[in-house]
Amino acid sequence: TDEGAPDRPSEPEYIGTVGDIQAEAVEAFMDSHDKLVLYDALTAGDVEEMQANEATLEALAERARSLAPPLKYERQHEVFASGVGELHEAARLAYGMAADPVAAAELGFDEYDEHVNEASALLQRSNELLGKDYKALGGVREISPEF
Repeated sequence: TDEGAPDRPSEPEYIGTVGDIQAEAVEAFMDSHDKLVLYDALTAGDVEEMQANEATLEALAERARSLAPPLKYERQHEVFASGVGELHEAARLAYGMAADPVAAAELGFDEYDEHVNEASALLQRSNELLGKDYKALGGVREISPEF
């Protein structure tokens, strides 16, 4: 049991915290993603916002990793923390491609899409393990140029 482990939140606190982190992470990621979709029309302000989103996601990924789950949610926590980490990595790539157009070669977009797809699958799996329907990516359009 969790008795004697005061650093672990209660089950309702943990589940609520996961929902809060996931909602904020998906929102920050989607803001950057929506800008990246319009890559050719990015402004300097958009790039700054993408940098801020990347920093937010870095902090959220750390918060997700350091969250101590109740024992019954240890597997779910691994999936959840990995999902938020993938969102951060995708946002890092998005910002990098926006800030440096040379970095936006097809390979960068392909790698970005891989992180997005992985994050989507992990966050959906985390929701399933929790029995919740927290905000997820569902149906995010791939960025890779079609040839």
